[in-house]
Amino acid sequence: MSARNDSFLERVENWFYQHIVWNISLWIRDPKRYYMERRAIKRFPPGTIIEDCRYRPAIILENDQGNLRCWDMCEGGLSECALFHCGIEKLRPDYAFELVRKWRAGEMTKETLYPDYTARHPNRHADGMHRD
Repeated sequence: MSARNDSFLERVENWFYQHIVWNISLWIRDPKRYYMERRAIKRFPPGTIIEDCRYRPAIILENDQGNLRCWDMCEGGLSECALFHCGIEKLRPDYAFELVRKWRAGEMTKETLYPDYTARHPNRHADGMHRD
């Protein structure tokens, strides 16, 4: 249910659970980390262009406590990243469109991003996964 259809009390209760109850154990253990995580989550609102963990430009559609749902700008389709697990960076729009052009033209591939790995493991794909 969207926030517009919720009553005021439901929205307050959702906020309370989202910001206080679910994070109380982290706040008790490490309050500095809690506040740094809250600040990092606010830096990546929906609509932000990022470089996701696959080194591809993506647009954030949803940020749920650091779990990002994104739209891949190279191939289209949804992808998911974790803000505190993946190496995510903000991109300027002009640089993001240049990366999209390179990915689509074939100038940038997984093999060009990981040249040492592919040279050492010739039977594996560049992302480390086996495929038959």
